[in-house]
Amino acid sequence: MQKDNLKDVEPVEDGEEFYEEEDGEEYDYAEEQCESDVTASTQSNYPYFDAKSKMFFMGQKIKASERFLEATVPAFVTMQITGLSLSVDNSSTSKHIVSLLYSGVSQVIARLIPNRVETVQVDITIPATAAPQTFRLLLDGENVQDVDVVTMIYSEEPAEEENEYEEMDEKDYNEYILGKQEACTGCETNPTCSGCPNQKSCQKPQNTLKETEIVIKPKPNTKEPKDEKKNDPIDQFFASQSRAKAQEHKMDRSTNKTQIDYKDVINGTGKTAMPNKTIRIKLILRENNEKGKILEEVKDQQVFKFKIGRGDVSEGLERVVLGMREGGDREATGPKKELIGDGEGKAWVKIQCVSVE
Repeated sequence: MQKDNLKDVEPVEDGEEFYEEEDGEEYDYAEEQCESDVTASTQSNYPYFDAKSKMFFMGQKIKASERFLEATVPAFVTMQITGLSLSVDNSSTSKHIVSLLYSGVSQVIARLIPNRVETVQVDITIPATAAPQTFRLLLDGENVQDVDVVTMIYSEEPAEEENEYEEMDEKDYNEYILGKQEACTGCETNPTCSGCPNQKSCQKPQNTLKETEIVIKPKPNTKEPKDEKKNDPIDQFFASQSRAKAQEHKMDRSTNKTQIDYKDVINGTGKTAMPNKTIRIKLILRENNEKGKILEEVKDQQVFKFKIGRGDVSEGLERVVLGMREGGDREATGPKKELIGDGEGKAWVKIQCVSVE
């Protein structure tokens, strides 16, 4: 059985097994508290800010009763909206049209189909101004339901200006040393000139600081080498992800679109899978469709764990789990080279989100 789904993942804790008993350990699922410069007029339950990439991920809801979602960009902040993930409750049977309204111009972002999640990659820049700015996501359609939205935003604050220092000439330097008194004009020809209030003050002070050589010693490696298990099926399963990541770089990114089609079978009610979060899932991977040959399966008391955004799995699989909530089930179909990272044809996968931390 070829296992081309995920690459090797280091355990979070020493001694932690890759497959864990679902009921064998209690986990602390406390949410990280993050702050952001963006304020929204509606409830935001899952804010997250990545300080390294300056990416801000905001999970919100467009309420059917209000039909819009408004956010405010602070003054002197440049903001770039790079993507949105949208989904509508499966209890509705009508289409939902979502538009972006900024600076008086409305642009259709997505036409949602119930029970499906749509990821839209955009490149919308809101330049910095001296006053706060607002943009809205508008919801249109008949018999609309609440729409869940995960917005991916890059914000950049203005850099501080560096102070510029003017060079001093010798006269200015002497005035500074003498307490801004008039400099002696005889210092240049006579070092013992009596015209100075303080003869020693006319002479530039010598640098009494000694140069110190700073040696940074490398931090000793206290980690013990890991034991490699040869011919282990799990290790082979993870090693195949190196090929998956290499294959992703060969993909055509000119359109910046995904060919993966996925839908929510069961909407979860727990925490949402976001970048830099650790997710535990169960999955079954088949060839072509839900009745195809089983390529990989994680079930019963076993769970698979990885960190979103770290490159532990293929980019296509990360797109599928992004936005899932604890307790939810999601099915996806797409090209093998995008969903798995290797091979021709299509693959089908069903994922159950066990936990997010």
